[in-house]
Amino acid sequence: MNVQSVTASSPGLATPSVCGLNKKCKHGAPQADCSSCKCQGNWVGKHCDKCGIKCKNGVPNHSCTACVCQDQWTGKKCDQCTLKKMCRNRSMPSQACDKCVCPHSTSWKGSLCHVCGLVCINGIATKDCRQCKCSGKWGGLTCDKCKIPCVYGAPDPMCNKCVCPGGWSGRLCTKCGLKCSKGNVHDSTCTRCMSKSALKQQHALAFDGDANVLTLKNPVKHAEAVSTVDIKFKALQLRGVQGLICDKEQVPGSLCIRLVNNRLTVTVFGDHVTSKDPVISGSTQTFAYSFKPFTGYSISVVYGLLAQGMAYTKLYVDGHPVGTKFFASGRAARLGTCFVGGLQSNAQGYFQGFLDELRLWNVPRMPWQIHKDFDRQLVGVEHGLIAYFPFNNPKISEPSLGISQWHLTVNGAMYTDPFTLGRRNTAA
Repeated sequence: MNVQSVTASSPGLATPSVCGLNKKCKHGAPQADCSSCKCQGNWVGKHCDKCGIKCKNGVPNHSCTACVCQDQWTGKKCDQCTLKKMCRNRSMPSQACDKCVCPHSTSWKGSLCHVCGLVCINGIATKDCRQCKCSGKWGGLTCDKCKIPCVYGAPDPMCNKCVCPGGWSGRLCTKCGLKCSKGNVHDSTCTRCMSKSALKQQHALAFDGDANVLTLKNPVKHAEAVSTVDIKFKALQLRGVQGLICDKEQVPGSLCIRLVNNRLTVTVFGDHVTSKDPVISGSTQTFAYSFKPFTGYSISVVYGLLAQGMAYTKLYVDGHPVGTKFFASGRAARLGTCFVGGLQSNAQGYFQGFLDELRLWNVPRMPWQIHKDFDRQLVGVEHGLIAYFPFNNPKISEPSLGISQWHLTVNGAMYTDPFTLGRRNTAA
């Protein structure tokens, strides 16, 4: 006799059940009693749809059999950094294990801190890559500065000896054989004698604060690195912003020295660009020294780079240091075509007063050098001097003294009769 299949419509008979988990257990199968899913391998969860592998610095693979580690992590749980054995020269892996962090006190570079980043022009780097070991009489962070203190001359290109100009002689160019009569002294070139009063008096340029500027440019190099700027000035008023010397272009490294009321500010432009304001931003430092109107000053602004990408600037007034400021991020300062006595696109930024002298150097000058030279005329061949304008010859356009090809054009400013800027209450 054939047994008929029992249907749900047959009264009084049991109904066989079908497990509803058959198609829901994604990586497993239902238990025999259909109470839950029995998961395969490392799968977990009510429906075996979650991978139970815990990867600390990675993610499970698609089959949930192992971890796929990020960056340089390894191990079953991606908890071991392989860079611990690879980082060199006392460097340590970063927290993300994606690079080696080099010691800040050294100049090691590269992904594993295995390349010494020191560039020693006239020397070699020490084994620990902390500094340059300079050869001969070279010095400086990169062995590019000659340490021979040629007082009235300049070192030769090989930094072996001093080259003395004019009538100067001696190992350090300090001997002048010119004999002058009583009451007279030799000039800075040691080639002629003149009275002491005439030596101190010279022409100056007068600025009325209304579009009077000097344009300074170098037609050969177009732009040069600048580390020291010397300016002699007497301001007739100290209100608002007055440009002393500012690069016409605003490119990375552009230098701008201004008077803001009675304070001096130094700006070196960086390379930060935003989408809303696509201009190159600058880092500005303001010195606390308070200048006075109708007072003659000889200032020196020194700018130099430090290790680890920082920079510093120092202000000297009449040969004495009055302040030091630091830049968190630094790049070499430069001047291309620039304005003296004004600011680019600033109708209110013109200087009102007198400028007596302008010097540009490509080396950060030492305090003793600044103190020695701030109140005397130069020869024009001093070490590091790239442009020198004493304003002694009343000309609308003139080339500079110095080793470089800078050229100055006067736009509106007027030359004065010979006088001395001096200090307060000196006739101007």
